[in-house]
Amino acid sequence: MRRYPISKLINWGWLVPQHTFHFPEEFFSAWETYPYGDDEEHSSKYRNYHILWDSEWFVDAENEPCWFLHPFFREGDEVGRLLRSAPLAEAGEDAIVHASGRTIVPRADYFFHWQAYALVDVISFADCNVSLLATPEVEEQAKWIAKLPDRLKDRDPTEVLRMPRRWGGHSEPMTWLSHYRALKESFNFSNFHGKGEREMRRRGARLLAAHLRITEEKLEAAIRDKLLVLANQWHWGNDFSSKLTEAAWPELQKDILFAVEWLCILNGRTIDFYLDKWRHQHPGGGEWRELRKVLPFEWFAAREDFIKLAPEYLKTYNETFPANRAYTEHSLKDLVDRLRSTNYPFGNLLRAFRELHEAITYRSDDFNKVDLRDRGPLDYYLLLAIRVESVLRYALESEGTLSSLADSDLGLSGYIMCRAKKLGVSAAALECFQKAEKRYTRLKDTPPEPIIEIMRMQSQLSKEEHYLVQAFLCCVLARNYFAHHYYLDGALT
Repeated sequence: MRRYPISKLINWGWLVPQHTFHFPEEFFSAWETYPYGDDEEHSSKYRNYHILWDSEWFVDAENEPCWFLHPFFREGDEVGRLLRSAPLAEAGEDAIVHASGRTIVPRADYFFHWQAYALVDVISFADCNVSLLATPEVEEQAKWIAKLPDRLKDRDPTEVLRMPRRWGGHSEPMTWLSHYRALKESFNFSNFHGKGEREMRRRGARLLAAHLRITEEKLEAAIRDKLLVLANQWHWGNDFSSKLTEAAWPELQKDILFAVEWLCILNGRTIDFYLDKWRHQHPGGGEWRELRKVLPFEWFAAREDFIKLAPEYLKTYNETFPANRAYTEHSLKDLVDRLRSTNYPFGNLLRAFRELHEAITYRSDDFNKVDLRDRGPLDYYLLLAIRVESVLRYALESEGTLSSLADSDLGLSGYIMCRAKKLGVSAAALECFQKAEKRYTRLKDTPPEPIIEIMRMQSQLSKEEHYLVQAFLCCVLARNYFAHHYYLDGALT
């Protein structure tokens, strides 16, 4: 835009306005305070022109026909009819000079928001990516560059606007999103707030879909086969195809998020479902980009990491307990999703686990790099134990048990005892836990390897319950011990 004004892009055909409106010169000459607020008489006389020149739409009631649609697109809207009846024309008309000395081009071009994306693609297709280095062969390079105009004279960057797999196909679902974004933004200026606003937004979303004849199946297909395809077209592997696509990427992400949000309103599903559904089963993938890569939610990445990595951390548990009680990726997925939906703090536990794993491992893209992280795994081990405590407390609170606990039991040890009893852990194991807790988690002691001491402890319990008691002790140790001592802060680094 700095190099070429919009008027030139329009004349080239790189940008095609949906509508163009030419304002009469008298509208500006009578507007004495242009471009600021106007007197009531002028605003009334030129009301339609004022709305076309600069206006905001906000939802104020549901009693108007098509209240969920921008007024310009409503069949009976006077301003909309005025705009649609205006002829399109080439840009570049003469400017006028206002009495204030300001220069005005008495014309307005109207676009859908997605046309900025299409322009990005047109420019990318037009870009020759020419570079000239000051090498000993610079003259030969310059001669080759000088021949480019002849080689490119038949190249038409606007073809991307007509290609079925590009904007010839992307424009329809993107236009739906222009209407949906307008509806969402209209609530920014409304007087509706809280639950009432959320319900009204949802009603508006459903009515808008019905008005545009969009079914949930149609929208679902458009997201995967159009929007996620566009997201993939803007990437070469993990890199952006150009600086322009990189700059525009956050807005495209927003559109895809809005589209999935709209789809979930129509069919009642959650975004988790589509993050799982729209992923490739095999390396290499296909034409569309995985939704989890387009919308890399941290909570979803934490969920994914836990489901994938926890079986490795629980290898000893899985070897100790019967196969039907082992934690696999398949069984963990159901358990994790159930806990996420019923136990609010569990999401924090997943994030704490991910941070602990990050602190004790090297990522594949870190190889051959200098590791400048300040790694403190015990900090995250402590955080994980704190999150375990909050998960247990929430469970007890939800089932109405928390209020019956004595004050001395309001802590991680007490929560473990209470939940373990409910889950059928034997009295002998619970007694062993209570005795061992006093021995292995005493804050006045500073053993060089407190966790190893727990792992070496002996008992008369079954192999399974002995393992559980050790796990309980390690959790209490992390929760209390590492919160009060710092002599092991450099461990595991």
